[in-house]
Amino acid sequence: MSKVKSKKSNPLLSELEEFFSSKIAINAASGLSGRAIIEIHLDDQVVFFQKVAGKNQLHEKIRDTPDLVFWINKGAMQKILACAKKKDVSIAKMGICVFEQIFSRDESSKIYFRVDAGFLALWTKGYFSVLKLGGPEVAAYIAGKGFGSLGKIKDALKAMRRPG
Repeated sequence: MSKVKSKKSNPLLSELEEFFSSKIAINAASGLSGRAIIEIHLDDQVVFFQKVAGKNQLHEKIRDTPDLVFWINKGAMQKILACAKKKDVSIAKMGICVFEQIFSRDESSKIYFRVDAGFLALWTKGYFSVLKLGGPEVAAYIAGKGFGSLGKIKDALKAMRRPG
């Protein structure tokens, strides 16, 4: 695996790397397994998030298949980074901030994502621990969007999953 080197070509990438090394991101990812891999398309650059030796890291290349793929445009990334810099930031507030971009109808700040792993793989790799850390605030937010039970989340993930 190679660490991200071309930060100058995309200044948001430096900020993303800084975000993933922040206390809030470290705490949010604490339950993720080192086998969890997230592919992130940030405008025209692709990076991979993975915990290596317990530390959040971004890489340009990775050997394994990602579990989730996110397409984050500049507007969405700026909103997420602005949330992360607030004094009263919490895992719950960050979670809601990310979900707001996922559910947004504004194309200039919308996050798209695809699920490439099955429900059990997501569970065993710790992805649901991030939701749990968001607590009742995140649960209430996603329930308001129609995802009020684990069964509904599972059904939605199954529908989004790439075949294969």
